[in-house]
Amino acid sequence: SMEAQHPSDNLEKYNAGFEYSLDERYFLRVGQRFQYDEGSFSVGGGIHLPLESMDMRLDYAYQDMGLLEQAHRFTFGLQF
Repeated sequence: SMEAQHPSDNLEKYNAGFEYSLDERYFLRVGQRFQYDEGSFSVGGGIHLPLESMDMRLDYAYQDMGLLEQAHRFTFGLQF
C-alpha cells in the first residue's frame, strides 16, 4: 500500500506499507514514512483466531519515533 499527501501549507509526505498473511491467520507488517519530522520505520504482526461464536485478534506494532524514541502498540479485539 502507498499513500502520498500534498498539503498546501507543508511538505509532501509519503507512506508505504506491506502486509503478508499466512492462511489468513498470521500477519506480518512493515511500513515506512517519508518526509515526516518524527517517526519513520515500523514493523509488527498479528494473529487472528476464529473461536466458536466469535473471532479474536491480537496485534502488535513497533515504530521508531526518532527523538521521541519508540512506540509500542498493542491491539486486542473480539468480533461477535
